[in-house]
Amino acid sequence: KASKTSSINVPAFKGFSLCSPSLEYDHQERLQRGKEARKHIETVGEKSPNLFWYAVEPTWSCSTEIRVGGLGDGGKYLCGYDFSRQKAFDQDCVIYSFGSAGYDDFENFLSSHTSCKIHIFDPTPRIRKEMTIRARRYGAQFHSVGLGGFDRNFNKVGIWQSDLKESSLKIFTLPEIMENLNHTRVDILKVDIEGSEYDAFEVILENCTLDIEIILIELHV
Repeated sequence: KASKTSSINVPAFKGFSLCSPSLEYDHQERLQRGKEARKHIETVGEKSPNLFWYAVEPTWSCSTEIRVGGLGDGGKYLCGYDFSRQKAFDQDCVIYSFGSAGYDDFENFLSSHTSCKIHIFDPTPRIRKEMTIRARRYGAQFHSVGLGGFDRNFNKVGIWQSDLKESSLKIFTLPEIMENLNHTRVDILKVDIEGSEYDAFEVILENCTLDIEIILIELHV
């Protein structure tokens, strides 16, 4: 039992601060709109995953929150990132984006607002040619490989292309990919890989030795 004179000092987390009342109200309002949109989707029986994601908002918000990319599954929310610093000073910044499924709003936005080297990864064969061309247009690099665990499996339920054969996909762990690209640090790691994130992060978190500044992850239950 603590005495009256005892105190606890809680260190501030870098890049995060308490939301102002106006920001908190805006966040709650967005959550309500998302709830109404999901109810509408359930009522009309909407099956399109892209339209469904218009109804999804992050479960946690921050005072520096910014939407990177458009609405739907292509865009993501980012917290605590100084775009002016990256554009002006940091030429060695590296961004990894796993699981584009052909929607590259996030990567396209970052290419025009930072000086980072952007690498996009997706093993789906049918988007390989198109994404290679599109990524090259705004200075990114597309890799037709997927992110996974040591067993090289992927979540077949979440894959967009239903006729895929497991043997036709190249799946690597994050340490293997970083070593292959000669990267020792990743500034932003975006992961949206349709349920395969559990195996992938079992490897990523195994020794906690990877140098990653920001992780954006979409969890699939």
